[in-house]
Amino acid sequence: FVVTPPIMVRVWRTVSLGPGELRARLEAMCARHGVRCRDIRVWRTDGAMLNGAVMGIFAPVRYILLTDALLESLPGVQVEAVAAHEIAHIRRRHLPWLIGAMLASLWAGAALVTFPAEAIAAALGVDLAGTALDAAVRGGAVIASIVCAGLVFGVVSRAFERQADAFAAQSLSG
Repeated sequence: FVVTPPIMVRVWRTVSLGPGELRARLEAMCARHGVRCRDIRVWRTDGAMLNGAVMGIFAPVRYILLTDALLESLPGVQVEAVAAHEIAHIRRRHLPWLIGAMLASLWAGAALVTFPAEAIAAALGVDLAGTALDAAVRGGAVIASIVCAGLVFGVVSRAFERQADAFAAQSLSG
């Protein structure tokens, strides 16, 4: 979360959004909402993607990205709406919450399989260590973790997207 964003802005071919009215409005929006980031960058996708994104939890290594197609295709007020949506993810701390939810769901998925299996083995006086049944329980725990994490990611990320949309609408409505 510290090292990856500065690397990714280079790997993903980004450049700083140049000076001008749009950059000034986006920086003012960040300031108005108390959001700090290292830079607002243009993600050069050769027109292949129309999107915005935020990378980085901590302000010194946090970037707001807007694709080249987005900047070329949308009028300024719509670009501001996309930026407000991305600012909402920062302001509402969606990334740390999502990471926490994912870690909790991975643990819960494993616990749903492991704890009952261990309780049954203990009740029967069976030692599972090193057995094929132990390997099956561990495999089941991995599968349950992945399924649980997938479900939680779907629910939480959709909720965060709706919250970011509402934030952007409220922000731009004055």
